[in-house]
Amino acid sequence: MRRLRHPDDRGRDEAGFALIVVLGFLLLMSFILIPFASISRYNLLLAQNKLNTARLMSVADTLNQYLASKLRADPLERLRMTQIGMLKEDCAIGDVMISITIVPHNRLINVNIAQEPLLVSGLEQLGFGALEADTIAQSIVEFRSPSVSSSPTTHDVENGMKHAPFEELVELHDLPALRSVSLRRLSYVFSVYDGRSVDVPIPVNALPSSVYGVETSVFGVRGRVERYSVYALSEGSDLRRVAEIDDPILPEPRPSTRECSMFEPNLLQLVVEIV
Repeated sequence: MRRLRHPDDRGRDEAGFALIVVLGFLLLMSFILIPFASISRYNLLLAQNKLNTARLMSVADTLNQYLASKLRADPLERLRMTQIGMLKEDCAIGDVMISITIVPHNRLINVNIAQEPLLVSGLEQLGFGALEADTIAQSIVEFRSPSVSSSPTTHDVENGMKHAPFEELVELHDLPALRSVSLRRLSYVFSVYDGRSVDVPIPVNALPSSVYGVETSVFGVRGRVERYSVYALSEGSDLRRVAEIDDPILPEPRPSTRECSMFEPNLLQLVVEIV
């Protein structure tokens, strides 16, 4: 005998079907919306990272400018730096670590006027063997010297020999043998603005340098940045930033718990507020 369906059964079937439709719709919407939510979260994290990097970079730039201004205003401090040769100092402001390097360029090797033996000495400091250093030194001299022959060069230089003075340190990377050496390491040995030309000891009473490399690395909880600028501090003229050393390989942090005594307390408070 055929069983008659109760009206309530039909209502439950329709409600169940409607529930399945709603759940299917929600599932479909989740497939659509989840990728957008993931992209939005990624964009948010990216924006936060850029903001943190910008904050740290503003700190590094401010500290760099302060150190350069301090050198400009204090001849005795410039003389001390020249006598030291290269200052490296590390300190901490709360959770932020700061590494400072100051390089007087009159202690470096001037790639535009240095004699070949001095160039070889500098290249050996970078880890090259004597024979390879001698070959690279010859390439440097040829690169900066006026062309005296129409015959092709024997050195493998991607864009050809310039046959003119080096204008920027990065031009040393035109020489294939030096491309593996970071700009930072090159900048600790060579200069295109000032420096020695012959391999003789630097006099104890040497005059202060007029050009300094000032490198400030800031290591925060959310990132790290570096600002490496070269400043001209000639007497009777304004402070001039003549170059930026843009090295994509950031230095490793040098942990320290020392207070940053090189900076004024109000400047340190500003750093804390920024980061």
